[in-house]
Amino acid sequence: MKVEYEIPLKKHAMRTTKCRVCGTPFEYNGRGRPGTLCATHKQQGADHGVTCSVTEPGPCTRPAIVLYPGKVTDPDAPYRPLCKVHQTRLSRTGSVGTKAIRKVSTPEELAVIDRALWDICRRQQPLSVRAAYYRLESTTRLIGKEDEDYNLVQRRILIMRRGLSPTGLAIPGHWITDGTRSLLHPHGVFGDLGDFLGERAYKRDIWTDQPSVVVVLTEKDAITGTLQTVIDQYHLRYGVHRGQSSESFCWRLGQYAGGDDRPLHILQFGDHDKAGIDAWNSIQDKVTRFTRDVNPEVEVTYERLAITPEQLATVQTRDPKVKGDPERCAEVDAIEPTELRRMLAARVDELLDPDILEQTREQEADDLGVLDELIEQYEA
Repeated sequence: MKVEYEIPLKKHAMRTTKCRVCGTPFEYNGRGRPGTLCATHKQQGADHGVTCSVTEPGPCTRPAIVLYPGKVTDPDAPYRPLCKVHQTRLSRTGSVGTKAIRKVSTPEELAVIDRALWDICRRQQPLSVRAAYYRLESTTRLIGKEDEDYNLVQRRILIMRRGLSPTGLAIPGHWITDGTRSLLHPHGVFGDLGDFLGERAYKRDIWTDQPSVVVVLTEKDAITGTLQTVIDQYHLRYGVHRGQSSESFCWRLGQYAGGDDRPLHILQFGDHDKAGIDAWNSIQDKVTRFTRDVNPEVEVTYERLAITPEQLATVQTRDPKVKGDPERCAEVDAIEPTELRRMLAARVDELLDPDILEQTREQEADDLGVLDELIEQYEA
C-alpha cells in the first residue's frame, strides 16, 4: 500500500536578491531567507579570524565562517559572526539555542559514554554503529544530533572493539554489524565430502510448500545487518534498494514474483521522509508493472513495517537534517534493533502456515537422518 506524505515538494526558481551587508545583487535558488549574504560576506568571519559570538550556555571558541542575523525570521536583527555548527542550527530552527555544542574531551565524560554505549550494544546486539548512536542520543543527554556527535560514537565504539577503552570494557566483533560491506564466499566449495553431506550444507526451504512467498526490502544496507538473524531463521529472500531503486533491481524482483503462481508479500523497512516514501511508492509501481508482464494473475501485496506514520509518535529521535518538518521525519535506524527484529518475525509468523511448517521441519529431520547414514558410510 502506498504511503502519502504530508510535506509537499516545492520547486524554487532562481531569483535575484541583494546582500544584506553591502547591497551587491546576486542570484540564489529562491529559498533564501531575510539574512541572505553574498559570497564575500559569507567568508568574512573566517577571513578576519573572528570567533563565534554565541556565549550561552558557555562561550563558543570556534572560528566564525558566516555573518548571520540573530534570528532568521527577523530581517532587522543585527549581524553576528557564527561558527558552522551554530549557523547550521540557526538556519534549521531559527535560533542558535542554549544547548552546549562542544566535543566531549574529559576522561570522565568519555568513560560515561563508553559505559552507556557498551550497555546499549550488549542489550541490542547485533546492531549498526548508527543504531547505537540513535539509542545513545535518544535515551541519554550525553550527546547531541550534530555530525561531530556521530563521529564521537564511531570513535568510541572502535576503541572498545580494539580493547583500548580506559574503562576496560570491550565490544565483541559480532555485536556490531556492517550491512554496507560483505565477505563473499565461493559457492559449491566444501572441505571434504563430509562437509557436503553434513547439516551445514542442507537446510530445507520452509517456503517451498507454503501458500505464499515473502520478500524483505530495506532502504539501506545497515538495516539488513540488524535483521540478518531473522532473515536466516526464516529463510527469507531479501534485498537492499538504496533509495530510489534501479529499473534492473525492480525487473529482477518482478521476474521472481511472476515466475511463481503463489501470492508474494513484500515487506519493507525505510525512512519516513519525502525521499524514502517516494522511493517506496516508485518500487511498488515498477514491480507491479514488471510482474504483470510475466504473469498477470500473480497477486503482489506491499507492506511497510517501519517507519509508518503511526509509528512516528513512538520514535524518540527525529532527523534534523531532512528538508521539511523534522517532527514528521525519522530514520528507520531510530527504532530499537530488537524491535525491528520483533516486528519482522511477528509478521512472518502471521504469513506462515504452521501445519505446513511443521511438516517441512519433519521432512528436514528425515533428510538429515539419510545424510547421517551417508556420512557414516563415507567415514567408514
